[in-house]
Order: sequence, then C-alpha cells, then structure tokens
Amino acid sequence: MFELGKNKIMLHRSLSSPITKNKMDEIYTIGSGMKALSDSLKNKKLIVKHFRTRKLLENFLGDYNSDNTVILVKGSRRMRMEDFVKIILTKAKK
Repeated sequence: MFELGKNKIMLHRSLSSPITKNKMDEIYTIGSGMKALSDSLKNKKLIVKHFRTRKLLENFLGDYNSDNTVILVKGSRRMRMEDFVKIILTKAKK
C-alpha cells in the first residue's frame, strides 16, 4: 500500500471494518500506514499489536504459538513480507 500516496493513512484505517466484520482474533502490524490501522482497532474485541521494527516482529513470530491457527500475511512487496513467512513456515515444520 506504499503506492497509495496521500490517501495512505485513510485507506489503511478503512481496513478495520472488514477485519471486525470477519471476526478475526488477532492482528499484528508493522509499518507507518499499518500503525493507523492498529490504532483504529484499539478497543475492539481482538488482540492488536503494532511492531515498530522488523526485528521486534521477527522475535515475536519466533516465540508465537501458531498451532491450529490460520495466518494471513499481507504487505507491499517493499515490506519483504516473505521474510516473515519463512519464520512462520520454519516454526510450523518443527
């Protein structure tokens, strides 16, 4: 969503409605635009955590128990989300 320009913050916030309608349990975000989404989801009935750095998210994922969990990884190609997918897949194979 880097390509969104001046509407970036508003469009990131607009994701909160589909998230709450689809009854997701946990949302983890990274990036300046996703901080807006994270903030808009506060006080909803789900777990929301925003990570300031890639390293903090990597550490979190390394410790995260993803048994019986469906995980959606979404991000711009510039965010290199495949790095996080590798961590998740490595843990799932153990």
